[in-house]
Amino acid sequence: MDLETINTSLAEIWTAFPEVRARMERHDDYMTTSRMEEFARATTDAFSEGNTERAVEYLAFMSKRLANCSPVELEYMDVYYVESLFWPHGTDAARVGWQHVPENLKELFVEFHGRPPL
Repeated sequence: MDLETINTSLAEIWTAFPEVRARMERHDDYMTTSRMEEFARATTDAFSEGNTERAVEYLAFMSKRLANCSPVELEYMDVYYVESLFWPHGTDAARVGWQHVPENLKELFVEFHGRPPL
């Protein structure tokens, strides 16, 4: 992994969504994968808490990034963000949230899991 590129991506998330920074920084600096998974959990939690607007903002941000990212960022967002969304599967967060997931993120999710999270 290109650590500089990943750290830049994480910093851009923190700039856009300062409310998730403390949550992501619970993980050590070198745990960038855990930090990205934490952003996926924040997205899922927003749906669970009924904050659909916030969750949709997170998803839209990631979808836009995915559309113009480097191969390193693609792998990172796919493996540590998209694959971790709606975990555990079959929850209310998944039932509410899946319909709001942009198509490019849905494709990655289904490609890995073999089906939607419902």
